[in-house]
Amino acid sequence: SLLRRCRPFRNTCTNLSSSMNWLGELVCQEVRPGDTVLDLGCGNLQATGRLTECHLAVDAFRPYLDHIKSRVPTLHGELPAILGSFMDKSFDIVLLLDVLEHLRAEDHMAVIEGAERIARARVMVFSPDGMMKQEAFDAFGLGFNALLEHRSAVAGETFRQRGYEVSTHTTKNDAGTEAPAFLAIKNV
Repeated sequence: SLLRRCRPFRNTCTNLSSSMNWLGELVCQEVRPGDTVLDLGCGNLQATGRLTECHLAVDAFRPYLDHIKSRVPTLHGELPAILGSFMDKSFDIVLLLDVLEHLRAEDHMAVIEGAERIARARVMVFSPDGMMKQEAFDAFGLGFNALLEHRSAVAGETFRQRGYEVSTHTTKNDAGTEAPAFLAIKNV
């Protein structure tokens, strides 16, 4: 299994930062060497790169997984259905970075609760704060991805009410339009 093959990561997360963007650097501050990471809706790992030896990347768009499978273990699946594949407290950290806004609003709570169930240490969520328009498009030259459309609004306040620490940021959509965003972190 993936977890049996994991071994302590010899490098610190900061040694990997050349493959990260600003969000990845924020996430990296919360990851310790040896942590197991479940990256739900991982995309092509643009934000984080590989964080630890035990970084499982999950996405519903197969071309992303094909693109990154030489760097990390991958699993194909859609949220929230794929959450049933994981045992309680089976990963130290669960990431939902730029994911919830791509789902139907009625799936948000099932995904959040599932992430909290799976996490042993913390859940990290990044999203636009409110509705941010974005159409489906071909990102990174890997083919048209209908899943890139923003389908729902996500509110940072929802996470404050659930006991997350929430910091404010800005983000951009595919057209370069800026919007408010948040990073929510909860120790479980």
